[in-house]
Amino acid sequence: MTRVQQILEAIAAAIDAPGKPAGLVVITSRRIPSSAERFVAVFPMQDKPAENEAPPRTRVAARRFLSVAVVCRCAGSDIDNEILRDWTVSRILKSTTLEGIASRVIETVTDWQGELDSQNTYSIAVTQFLVEYARPITSLS
Repeated sequence: MTRVQQILEAIAAAIDAPGKPAGLVVITSRRIPSSAERFVAVFPMQDKPAENEAPPRTRVAARRFLSVAVVCRCAGSDIDNEILRDWTVSRILKSTTLEGIASRVIETVTDWQGELDSQNTYSIAVTQFLVEYARPITSLS
């Protein structure tokens, strides 16, 4: 499993744990579970090396920054979704190193989107996190 996969799985596990809201579905892909009224999707947005790093020969690991999107969708209003989003953010930031997988996790921005259809009104909040982590120089994972 690559380091990026480990990070995504750690974030999903922090959300998909005992005490989660009833009926919440947590996924680690961009595929939306059509039958779920309330879900959280976790997926990567951008992965880039840290700037101003020493040349590879003088270090054993490369610092990298992974931007992760956490999409909260629920039936109802933005106020209903803010409750889910706030709970989700608190679960992710409970361990700012994702139990040692990352150096740090920072919440950066939330974009609100609405979705109207003939049967339901959904609120969508996309919260982005910046995850700093190290990858061994000799590894692509």
